[in-house]
Amino acid sequence: MPWSAPDGKEYKLCLLDTNIISEISKNKLGERKKFVKKLLENSWMVCITSGSLFELRKNQSVYKQFLEVFSVLPFFVLKPFIILFEAEKEVYGKDDILSPIQLAVSYANKDPKLQLMGFMEEIFSRDEVIESEKHRRSDETQVINNWISRIENFTPRKNTANASDAEKYVNEAAFQTILKLDLDLGSNFIREKIEKKELIDITEFPAVLLMLYSQYYRLYDPGWKSTPQEVTDIEIMAAVPYVDVVITENFQAEILRKIQNRGNYVDINNVQVLTLRDIRSVRY
Repeated sequence: MPWSAPDGKEYKLCLLDTNIISEISKNKLGERKKFVKKLLENSWMVCITSGSLFELRKNQSVYKQFLEVFSVLPFFVLKPFIILFEAEKEVYGKDDILSPIQLAVSYANKDPKLQLMGFMEEIFSRDEVIESEKHRRSDETQVINNWISRIENFTPRKNTANASDAEKYVNEAAFQTILKLDLDLGSNFIREKIEKKELIDITEFPAVLLMLYSQYYRLYDPGWKSTPQEVTDIEIMAAVPYVDVVITENFQAEILRKIQNRGNYVDINNVQVLTLRDIRSVRY
C-alpha cells in the first residue's frame, strides 16, 4: 500500500530485512549508492522493523555504519508482529485499511527523538528495552526450540517442502495460532466469537499467515539449519502483506515467491520481491 506524503506524492513502502540493511551500511561493493539510486528512481520509502534494530546492535561496527548511513535516509519504523496482530483484530470484519507504519524517523524532524541518533538513544535507554535486549537471544532460542518440538504435530504428504503441504500446514495451524496469540495477550476477542458460534476468517490475519508460511518452508526443509535469529527474520516478514516492495536474502525471497505462485491464504501478488543481487546489479 503506497504512502502519500503531505505534498500528495506517493511512495512505495519498501521493507528491508536485517541482512540488506547491514550490506547497505557496510557498502563493500557500492551497495549504498546503488540502493539510493534505485530508491529515488522508484519512489520507495524505506521501512525497517524494530527486530532489525535489535539485530544490528549486536555488531557494533555495523551498527555504527548503520547510524551514519541511515541518519540521512528518512525511513518508517513498522509495527512489530504482535502490534500488527492487534491491528488486524481492530479492522477484523471492517473495510478499514490497516497501516503498518508505527512512526517516522528522519533528519528533518524537529524533535531530536525522531532523528535516528536521538531515536535509538531514547529507545534503547528504556529499562524494558534494555531487559528485552539482554534476554533476546535466549528468548529466540526458546521460541525456535518450541517450533522444532512441534514438527511431528504435522504430517506432510511429501518428504520435502512443497506448495501443497504448505497450504495444508497453514490451514491446520492458523486457527490455533490466532487463538493462542489472542489469549496470550489477555484478550478474549477470538474466544468471544467462538462462543457466539461465529466462524473465524483466518484470511483477516495476513501477518500471522505469512509467518506460518515462512515457518513451514523452514521446518520441513530437510536442508534447513536452524539459528535463533530465524525467529526475528520470520517476524520481520510478517509485515510483507502491508508493503509494496521487500528486499531480503535469497532463501526468504524464494519463500515469498512460492507464496505468490501457490499461496491461497494470503495475497502478496502485488509485492515486488527483490534480493541483494538486484541492488548490486544497478548501473550508474
